[in-house]
Amino acid sequence: MPYWCYATYRFIACIPAGVRNIVRWVPVVWSDTDYDYEPLLQMMREKLDSMEGAIRANGYGVAHIQDADNMRVCVLLLDRIIADEYPIEAFRRDQRGNDTKYLFELMGKHVLTWWD
Repeated sequence: MPYWCYATYRFIACIPAGVRNIVRWVPVVWSDTDYDYEPLLQMMREKLDSMEGAIRANGYGVAHIQDADNMRVCVLLLDRIIADEYPIEAFRRDQRGNDTKYLFELMGKHVLTWWD
C-alpha cells in the first residue's frame, strides 16, 4: 500500500477521536490564563484522569494497574491543590506545599513509564 493511502486512511480513522478531544479540551483551554497556575494544574488533571481510565481499562503492560493507581493519586492530589480547601489556615500552606512536592516527585519518578 502506498504511503499516501496509509496516511489518508490514518487521517480519516482519527477524525472521531480528534472530535472527542476537541469537545473534551475546549472548556479547559477556554478557561486558560497566562497569569495563574491553576489552568496548568487543571490541564494536568484532565490529561492524567483520561490516561488513568484508558490504561486501567485497556492496559496490557506488566505494571499497568500500578501505573493507573499512581495516576489516580496524582489526580487526587491535583484535586486537593486546585480546591485549596485545607482545614486550618496556618496548616494550609504547609500541607499544600507537601501535596505539591509529592505530586511532582511522583510524576518525576513515573511519568516516563506511563504509556501503553
